[in-house]
Amino acid sequence: MLNNADVTKTTVNQIKRQIANHWVNEISVIANLYQGQNTFQTDNFMAGKIHSILKIKRYTNKDRFRIPIKLKLLTGTYSLQPLRYKIYKEGNQEICNACSQEVETVEHLLIKCKAWDNIRRPVIKEIENILTSNSKIEWESLNEGTKIQILMDITMVQRQLRLNSEEVSKIEHQAKRLIYLIHSARCKLLLQP
Repeated sequence: MLNNADVTKTTVNQIKRQIANHWVNEISVIANLYQGQNTFQTDNFMAGKIHSILKIKRYTNKDRFRIPIKLKLLTGTYSLQPLRYKIYKEGNQEICNACSQEVETVEHLLIKCKAWDNIRRPVIKEIENILTSNSKIEWESLNEGTKIQILMDITMVQRQLRLNSEEVSKIEHQAKRLIYLIHSARCKLLLQP
């Protein structure tokens, strides 16, 4: 076998394929254990390929701060008010500290909370411009679940919305930006005495 280069190359490729398949299966099983998995597409993991959430065409220094926040929201490990109350016993038990009106969930934080409207409006306008430019999709006509899916992991609705990879990349950039801006404002609010 060592003298036959074709057999060796084939064997090495088979071993690499088996290792890749093992890790794709492991990641998919582990991903199902996280709360936020329903907004994170795990069925198209490919070994050696970067998921679209982590792809950055125009890498900026800010992206190194934006990506971890989004991943925490996706995996359900972001510290929303119900968890903060359990740990620190501060604020209302589950009610959003910013608006004091509803339970703080990912949906509330990203699309409902009135306290973040001034931050959300310009970024959502950018996303809406991208959606309407080619796909003729109105942001306001989308249901809440689709809006969250666009902000969290657009790859799950990319075909449904008929978006090309460039549009997905632009929307993903804006979604990371929005999440980080809301996170920053929320942190400032929580740090106030």
